[in-house]
Amino acid sequence: MLLVEDGRDAREILTGMLELRFPQMTLHLADNGKTGLDTFREHLPAWVITDLNMPVMSGIRLAEEVKIIASEVKPSCSPRSTTNRYWNPARPRGSGSTITS
Repeated sequence: MLLVEDGRDAREILTGMLELRFPQMTLHLADNGKTGLDTFREHLPAWVITDLNMPVMSGIRLAEEVKIIASEVKPSCSPRSTTNRYWNPARPRGSGSTITS
């Protein structure tokens, strides 16, 4: 799994939640869309969770690039993304769903 979140606190909270829920899973972290895309290319995780509004490359652009590389992967938006002003209920093209607890 790849978690892409530029907010340190949000990234740490989500990391803790994911590690508790999926203890056997390998979790890769990135703090912006560009680093996330590089990490995705290197590890090809089956699941990507991304923030939408990030520096360097947005989560929307990341989702589009992931779908080009691996069409079976459906990136999901982090919960924090759904509460910011950049959230579009129509979701970015090729995205999966919003992760909720």
